[in-house]
Amino acid sequence: MKPITTWSDVTIEKYRQLIQIKDENSTSKMLGILSVLSGMSKRDLMKLKATELEPLIRQFQFTNVPMTNKVTRTFNLGDIKYGLIPDLNSLSIGEIIDLEEYLANWESSIHKLVAILYRPIVKEDLVGYEIEPYDGSRASVWAEWFDQELSIEVVYGATLFFSTIASVSWISTMNSSMETTQILNLI
Repeated sequence: MKPITTWSDVTIEKYRQLIQIKDENSTSKMLGILSVLSGMSKRDLMKLKATELEPLIRQFQFTNVPMTNKVTRTFNLGDIKYGLIPDLNSLSIGEIIDLEEYLANWESSIHKLVAILYRPIVKEDLVGYEIEPYDGSRASVWAEWFDQELSIEVVYGATLFFSTIASVSWISTMNSSMETTQILNLI
């Protein structure tokens, strides 16, 4: 396993573990963070002398600096190039339903959100790209792969951006649909 020294070394899985640390005691929280990032158990960390713990604490100081909110449009993972959904207005009902479900449990489902937002690029030219159509069962496979292999830094900006946009967009769509229904009832 590659040592973790920056946010780009943190996988989605590790990030999900980090954001689920809710210890009120700062020492316990620090041990939880060190355990996730170092791969050592809390029990083993507690056996270390202060002089042995200090280098670990320094190594993971990057966690005190927020990640960038920059949106990454495409990335390569393995031999596959993935692209962010190019047109949010073209979301299918299946995508919207799944996004809504995963947004409700964002902390445990970020890898599933990413698998909806980013899909393999099937066609690319100078103007843009086209991604593979949404398929929930294929997205589940990507989600597991992304969870284990993809850096949270690659997708963090997009997930924050999209969660905000999706909520606003979905509410607007629902309000518009309800207004249309009310108008049709008056006719």
